[in-house]
Amino acid sequence: MLYLTEQDVDQLLPVAAAMQAVENVLEQQGTGRAVNQPRRRVHSPSGELHVMFGAQPDDGYMGVKSYSLTKNGAQFHVMLYSMETGELLAFFEANILGQRRTGAASGIATRHLARAESRIGALFGTGWQAETQLEAMCLARPLAEVRVYSRSAENRASFCERMKERVRTRLVPVESGAAAVEGADVVTTITTAREPLFPGAALKDGAHLNVCGSNSLLKAEIDVETVRRCAIIAVDDRGAVPLECGDLLRPLESGLIQPNAIVELGEIVAGRCAGRQDDGQNTLFKSHGIALWDVAVAAHVYEQARDQGMGHNVP
Repeated sequence: MLYLTEQDVDQLLPVAAAMQAVENVLEQQGTGRAVNQPRRRVHSPSGELHVMFGAQPDDGYMGVKSYSLTKNGAQFHVMLYSMETGELLAFFEANILGQRRTGAASGIATRHLARAESRIGALFGTGWQAETQLEAMCLARPLAEVRVYSRSAENRASFCERMKERVRTRLVPVESGAAAVEGADVVTTITTAREPLFPGAALKDGAHLNVCGSNSLLKAEIDVETVRRCAIIAVDDRGAVPLECGDLLRPLESGLIQPNAIVELGEIVAGRCAGRQDDGQNTLFKSHGIALWDVAVAAHVYEQARDQGMGHNVP
């Protein structure tokens, strides 16, 4: 078994490679060849344990992701298994792994749903996860400008400064959510917000949204009007919607949208469901974060580490 550290993952998993791995497994998921199980949680007074798992038989891998949350922070790990032998192939420190795969999925959604001529982006959130969201947006579409908003002016400025060498895109810190989305072609949210970040009426026709910050029924980064205006509503896994999709909870409860109107991103990638039909449509990808992405990128890192003689051998 290989033990792979955060440093190993950082070296072996650029965002572009993560996007390729995630797109591959999304196609498998969309045709029913890969299987995902949504996150399950155990809560206690002193901490939480989250577990999720999936399998991609085409590539011969299955895996489990687990992470704990306590007053000391979060600890992320992935175990990658051979589907043929059942052998535990690799054990990963998986914080960077999760960051890269989450951004990668938004990049693939942008590639398949945003207008080809998209040039203006909006990014809500300036934390660590926002870094790969920005990178993937810019890899998916040749954005000329991305407007960056968070509640802290200092955080907005520092984020733009540290990311300016990583993307060939003009980064503009802005002072309000409305200013960020005005005229934006691609809007990505990756925050801890419990309430909507901007009014849905402010979106331009033809915008694509990646909504990534919440995997809780108690939080929603977008309002009902935003959902109402979207002709395509895609999620990573339908099974996760009733468990943790606060962004779609009110529209579903009110009957504004029906469950059968929600498609999976994998179905679009695989050509089983239609994507954007015209430039005036608004499209939405609601990302919860699923184990199949972890398995896919873990498999890529494992193969690279094995071929390059990296990682630590563990009996």
